[in-house]
Amino acid sequence: LDARAESKTDRATYKIALFSLRGGVGVSTLATNLAAGLSQLWEEESVLMDLALVNGQSALMLDLSLRNTWGDLTKIPEEEMDAELLEQIMLRHSSGTRVLAAPRSAIEADQITDTKVNRVLKLLETRYPYLVFDLPHDFKATTIAALDAADKILLLLSPEMASVRAAGMALSVFNELDYPKEKTDLVLNWNFQSQGLPRGEIESALKKEISIVIPHVPDAIVSAITMGKPPILDEIETPLRALLEDLAYHWSEPSQKKKRPETPSELWQRVAERARKRAKKNA
Repeated sequence: LDARAESKTDRATYKIALFSLRGGVGVSTLATNLAAGLSQLWEEESVLMDLALVNGQSALMLDLSLRNTWGDLTKIPEEEMDAELLEQIMLRHSSGTRVLAAPRSAIEADQITDTKVNRVLKLLETRYPYLVFDLPHDFKATTIAALDAADKILLLLSPEMASVRAAGMALSVFNELDYPKEKTDLVLNWNFQSQGLPRGEIESALKKEISIVIPHVPDAIVSAITMGKPPILDEIETPLRALLEDLAYHWSEPSQKKKRPETPSELWQRVAERARKRAKKNA
């Protein structure tokens, strides 16, 4: 049993939710790369929680077999769940990422309640530095439980009308839930090759600035999904790996970014070197 089940981190767990009301915009892909990147960046285990309970594919995207899933928690009362149990159920990836995988069946998925999700969150909080939520395209109670708990929401969209409309609907719900505006970052994923809506038009329609634009890179993403290896873990430096590494740092817990690690990871050093080059170029 990992000693982490008995111990706690020195700081509060930072929770990041990835969400979109429209499918096909890269929520699971970015969630998987972000969780793996945070683990490698800070050399601490992070947790990827797949809450797309009916059809989540986080384990597949990391080439992990579904030895255990959320489904193993369906028959266990909340009061009997503890950290040791979760340690046994979460899958372990070589990147240092732990994965709470989606159930094998829709019947099991339907038995996961928001009460159970909140219990799992409570047990994992302070035991891991990062929790990353891969969320479905809905506002079910289990989804809202994760959105409520999140410190940062990454709202993904693509540059087409239906996606922008879905993002607007999501922002409206966030407003009704009284989320602070700074809690949500708009992430524009340019996920098709043809021309899309201009960034300025999207921002005007949503009355919110886009924080990050991810370029169109279909071949790398398809290959990564097929092989079960996120691009952020590529051994060879590519523009996509560099972008994902920089994004992992960008969305890290704010206070952690302010201090250089005593022993910086290789990923941290690459991010720092790119930042130094950009600063020198812009000087």
